Amino acid sequence: MEPISHIDQDQGILFFRGLKATELAATLRFEDVAFLLVHGRIPSEIESTQFRKRLAELRKIGDQYIGSVLSEIQSHLDSFKADGLEVLETSGLKRLAEKLDTCRNNIGLSAPDTMLLFVSTAPVVVAAEWRIIHGKTRIAPRDSCRHAANFLWMLNETSLNDRDSKDLDSCLILHMDDPDNPSLAALESTYAASGSISKAILAALDKHVGPLHHGAGTEAMRMIIDIEGHPEVSRLLADRLDRGEKLFGLGHRIYRTIDPRAKFLRELLKRRGIVDVRSAKRLASIEEIAELGSKLLLERKGKVVHPNVDLYNAAVYESFEIPYVLNTELFAIARSAGWAAHICEWQ
Repeated sequence: MEPISHIDQDQGILFFRGLKATELAATLRFEDVAFLLVHGRIPSEIESTQFRKRLAELRKIGDQYIGSVLSEIQSHLDSFKADGLEVLETSGLKRLAEKLDTCRNNIGLSAPDTMLLFVSTAPVVVAAEWRIIHGKTRIAPRDSCRHAANFLWMLNETSLNDRDSKDLDSCLILHMDDPDNPSLAALESTYAASGSISKAILAALDKHVGPLHHGAGTEAMRMIIDIEGHPEVSRLLADRLDRGEKLFGLGHRIYRTIDPRAKFLRELLKRRGIVDVRSAKRLASIEEIAELGSKLLLERKGKVVHPNVDLYNAAVYESFEIPYVLNTELFAIARSAGWAAHICEWQ
């Protein structure tokens, strides 16, 4: 069987089970690529339907634990308010991960099903946490919705047409796995040492959120917002370098050419910008930053760099009215499918 994922760093190609990730993102849905990662093959129509049904069943099984997670989030926020402190966003995904071993033992789930329970419930927790933080009531998931579209429904009751639903699927598919990533290494080593899915996912999430890893997409968007529209973009980028700050979204530790996911998302944002003026303006700013930032890094550090996925991530999600600060959580929602595949394979 082909490896879950691998990268041709010279040609700039990411493969999932021997197939180009960008082609899978263009043609398949989230659930079907998750099935591919876990089982090593693209599902038949019947298998696809059964897999979606199983994810919905596991989401219902996990609902009692989601309720506990959300109660903890609310209590945490209430304590901040009572102390007169600034309300901080909490990590609902970590709270969910802490309960996976208990859920597995109480219900008698297999390790693969426990991981798929996390895949199915992660979007529920992220959407509900966001609404709780902003004083809104939780919106229940709909079994009729696709995985990605359900997240947007639970976030703000937005119903997507087929084209938009597929676009959101594509974004998540691109982030499902990375063969050489600190979060995956943490997941593997912790699971091997403990046999605990809760500990393994918590270890992965701890690595996942770092600004040099999947937190970089949020930082890139903050940089873009600070710079866009300024008449001297090159000077602002130079000032960042002078302060020892990073130009987020440029360069990659593996790819020797442009990140293939960045190319895909750039075209997706360009297409969405045809009917969305804000997305078109945001793309123009990103392209200016990519050009001038790459030139500066070559001049100052002798580095030839190309845009990576972080430069486009949050901007594409923003075109769906998803707050850019949820970029890291969305990366985790997507990556949970890859983590599930690795746990299944190790099991």
